[in-house]
Amino acid sequence: MILAVILSQFPELHETFILKELLALREAGIGLRIFSLKACRDPIIHPEARLLLPFTEYAPLSSPRVWMEAILEECTHPFSSAAAFAETVAEGRDPVSFAKAVAVYVKSLAFARRARRMEAVHLHAHWATFPTASARVMARLMGRPFSFTAHAWDLYVKNPTLKRKVEEAEFVVTCTDYNRKFLVSISPESGEKIFLNYHGVELDRFQKREQNRTQEKPLILSVGRLVETKGFVTLLQSLALLKGRGIPFECQVVGEGPLRKTLETEIARRKLKEVRLIGSVSRTELIGLYQKASCFVLASEVAPNGDRDGIPNVLLEAMAVGLPVVATEVSGIPELVDSGENGLLVPEKEPWALAEAIETMVRIPNRARGCGEAAHRTVSEKFGSSAHLS
Repeated sequence: MILAVILSQFPELHETFILKELLALREAGIGLRIFSLKACRDPIIHPEARLLLPFTEYAPLSSPRVWMEAILEECTHPFSSAAAFAETVAEGRDPVSFAKAVAVYVKSLAFARRARRMEAVHLHAHWATFPTASARVMARLMGRPFSFTAHAWDLYVKNPTLKRKVEEAEFVVTCTDYNRKFLVSISPESGEKIFLNYHGVELDRFQKREQNRTQEKPLILSVGRLVETKGFVTLLQSLALLKGRGIPFECQVVGEGPLRKTLETEIARRKLKEVRLIGSVSRTELIGLYQKASCFVLASEVAPNGDRDGIPNVLLEAMAVGLPVVATEVSGIPELVDSGENGLLVPEKEPWALAEAIETMVRIPNRARGCGEAAHRTVSEKFGSSAHLS
């Protein structure tokens, strides 16, 4: 029995939560085949992801084989493929997304042909956008059921076919109760097949650090793609306030993304020599940074287009090692962080409030230590990966 999993890109550096689920499925003895809509473009590939590369299918449009497979599939199933084409191009909200939808349709035809030969019995997609659109095409052509996992931004940016995807899927999984309630709101009749499954943390990997450490300059750590939803501009504004108060600190920001130049300019303008953008790192290097940090800060915010975090996995990882955390009251984050108990929450896009919370963590060691201990307990009791597949 083969489970076909459709992803936007595999491997993907930042999608360790999906990687963990795929590995858990393999360990559970489930036959797995990954269908990746895009080739990997990341400079760093996790060693665990390399183990799954022999089970991964790609469909580059530059390949004659892909076009031959697509044409044969379309000729073999003309009516089903015509309906699938109409459904897929409905994803196109503008010329760019329309072109992507057509590309996804062609790749999905080729994938359907391969998945049928493998005798795949079920199709599951991660992300409610083009990967699920691809799963719908494959399901229609193969006569197999499909399901999908929705995470965060894929629900709140424009997704014109989301309601139909929910209604047609055999089941839907999502990683926060905030998301689950949203999905039920758009399709109340589908409520019984929409399931909450929090992302889990590998507690054997993200082990609790020693708390008896003092630093002359506290290390503030933040991790995430350099995009608007991570709130890094707000973080820099809050750090400038701390510097103005004469509070010593160092800050390291881990991640890459389109806002790097903007953040570099902001750092230079505010003369924040204490802040370093250190780019992407491996999981092993990241664990080392968690172990050295004094506190973890993530200033998540909702972007103008509706994009937002769910429960960021880096928050789970930081809390697992016992780091005191400061975050914002966005999306599903309050389901993890109980403000005043296992961390501190502040409103989004408010640098003054963020600065106050960070100052509390770096200047009141007993408070920070207590939050860190409670954070570790929360993750151990509720978010350990032994209790969750994803």
